[in-house]
Order: sequence, then structure tokens, then C-alpha cells
Amino acid sequence: MTACIVGWSHGKFGKLDGETSESLVVKASSEAIAHAGIEPKDIDVIYVGNMNGGFVRQEFHSSLPLQTHPDLRFKPSTRVENACATGSAAIHMGLNTLAASYYPTALRSTGVGAGLGFGRLGAIIGPYAGGVLLAQQWTPQQLFWTAAVPAGISAVVMLVLLGVIGGDVGRRDGSRARTAGAPEPAPLAH
Repeated sequence: MTACIVGWSHGKFGKLDGETSESLVVKASSEAIAHAGIEPKDIDVIYVGNMNGGFVRQEFHSSLPLQTHPDLRFKPSTRVENACATGSAAIHMGLNTLAASYYPTALRSTGVGAGLGFGRLGAIIGPYAGGVLLAQQWTPQQLFWTAAVPAGISAVVMLVLLGVIGGDVGRRDGSRARTAGAPEPAPLAH
């Protein structure tokens, strides 16, 4: 599965007199939608990354992007907060949503759960293995080279798969990803 950030925006940093959370989110949302070149009606779900929203009473940041355009009304919206990793946590939630749509309905929870489980397994085994190797007096350089081997093998496997499968990786319908400005592909014959 391939996911891309196609539109983005951000506000100015610092104290912004006269601005509210709502005005800032609406402005950033409007600019991101315009930058992406899509219509608000084409958005299916919204994830809002907001740090320290709990310090302001009655702030409901997940609903603020809905003020951007009437077509966003009643779209599911979730607020994510994870300290300095708030933005990446929101992106990961969006990727999980896309991953769920990749699997057939009957296998959806199993497929996404298995993918997340393998990721968690690496997060558990990695620090444990590093601790064992440090206890055996490995140098940091040896640890980094040891960690680079699986990453290198993964990169080679992905390149081989890309050559075997081509650009259809992660696309159930067999369509190919279009580049910006490319003409719309002809419909598939049935």
C-alpha cells in the first residue's frame, strides 16, 4: 500500500493575537485542501494532531476542520495528541484507516491486526536484543552495523518485488499511480 501527503499547510509559530484555535485550524485546513487540489466532498475521514489542547477549556479540536466547508459536515474526525510526535501519530492513524480498506471486509481486522502486531514485535525485540548485545560488550558501531543488515535486506527485497510486481504494489484494482499532470487513464474493460 502506498500513501502520499498531497496537500499541506501550517500556521505561523509564536503568540498570535486575535487568532483562536478555530480560526487557525480553519485557515490551515482550507489551505491544505486547496494545495492538494481536491474538493472537500472527496475527504472521507479527518485526523487532527493537536498538542496541549487540554489546557484550554471547551476546546474540541477534532470538530474544528468541519467548520472549513459545508461538505465536511458529518465527516468522522479524530483528535490525536502524542507530545512531539502528534503529527506523525495522526498520520499513522490515517495509514491504519487506509490499510483497513485494503483488506476484504471478512479479513479486515485480522489483516490490520497482523500488520500492527509485526510492527509491535519489532519494537519489543529490538531493544531487548540491543540490551543483550550491549551486555556482551558490543561497541555502538557493531550495533549499528548489525541493525543495518535487516534494513538492507528489506530494501533489496522491496526493490526485487517492485521489479517483479511493478507499480501495482498495494492496488487491488490493478490501476497504476498517476503522476501530477498525467492524463486520466482509460477505464478498464470488463
